Amino acid sequence: MNLSTSVVCINGLPGVGKTNLALEFAYRYSQRYKMVLWIGGEARYFRQNILNLSLNLGLDVSADAEKERGRIRSFDEQESEAFKRIKREIFHDMPYLIIIANLETEKEWWEGKDLHDLIPTNTGGTHVIITTQLNRVMNFDPLPLQPLTTPEGPSKSILDSLW
Repeated sequence: MNLSTSVVCINGLPGVGKTNLALEFAYRYSQRYKMVLWIGGEARYFRQNILNLSLNLGLDVSADAEKERGRIRSFDEQESEAFKRIKREIFHDMPYLIIIANLETEKEWWEGKDLHDLIPTNTGGTHVIITTQLNRVMNFDPLPLQPLTTPEGPSKSILDSLW
């Protein structure tokens, strides 16, 4: 990963090592980031996984403060506010490494939102790695990961060839 690039999309067939490659990058370079945030990209859980970041980031997105003022926000308002606060936290000058593993779709994971709403063009010091089987994600040129062939036959993943 070129550290001057803020978003890298790795695509390939299942089992070639996309997630292992992202995990190895996180292991080797985690000290450069405030925190490594792992988000499962499966379509039916993606929205909840994004909201769960508030716990990892220590953000209070509960409705308690509003309740004390005599106003109770709807669940949709709470979700919307949580999304804004999470996005604001992860894309300011403090660098995070965000890994979205196994992204199944970039659209329709949240009513009216797509991946552009989560990942801005200017990510501050934050880097994003997306692993997917999709041919294209947003406007990023994917880094295709192909199965390696060894003298013994096809390799299960790229990392198998490193050790």
